[in-house]
Amino acid sequence: SEMCIETGTGCTLSAALAVKLAEGKTLPVATAEAKAYLTGAIEAAKDETIGQGSGPVRHFWFCKTHGG
Repeated sequence: SEMCIETGTGCTLSAALAVKLAEGKTLPVATAEAKAYLTGAIEAAKDETIGQGSGPVRHFWFCKTHGG
């Protein structure tokens, strides 16, 4: 069955957006990049099986895939 991954998505999106804006990105660019980060974090966590509720996002996926 497909797991619904939603735990932490709002906090993750808002934090990613804040970082991108602090980097000096325009709002449209910051929003697109924050959304791309969140999408990657959800995708990276799709096979996580923690607890019995909605799954988490994998916050550090970008570091593992981009050498950070």
